[in-house]
Amino acid sequence: MSSQIICIDPGPVIQLTAFPRNNAIKTLWDRWEREDRRILAPTLIFYDVANILSSYIRHGVLSAQTVKAVLQAARSLPIHLVEDQDIQFRALELSERLNLPVGCDPHYLALAEKLDKELWTYDRRLAVVVNQPGAAPRVRWIGKKQELATL
Repeated sequence: MSSQIICIDPGPVIQLTAFPRNNAIKTLWDRWEREDRRILAPTLIFYDVANILSSYIRHGVLSAQTVKAVLQAARSLPIHLVEDQDIQFRALELSERLNLPVGCDPHYLALAEKLDKELWTYDRRLAVVVNQPGAAPRVRWIGKKQELATL
């Protein structure tokens, strides 16, 4: 598994742009940039980001004006979007095999799997479901402090 390319889901994008005081993600993202990592995601990532941000408006976490600025900042990140029809079909298989709810998580997994890269996420549940004990992690949970220390 080459470490020069990584896949992400919306979690790192949301944390970096909506919660700028999150030093852990800033440090991680800066490291990725210093190491010239290529950050990939399926084309649906910004739909997911917008969906998450809209829930922040509904729950009073962020204002509509702030959300617009956050979405603009998210869209300016150096994320390379991947459009691949095979990912959609593989996502269906992964959803069934891993008993994941219908949604976008399987699409991020399918991309990472197809490229043989790690998927980085803030979704602990996803990391637990996918990673098998004793095997190298395919999904890297950013919330785990020792994960960040070993990068």
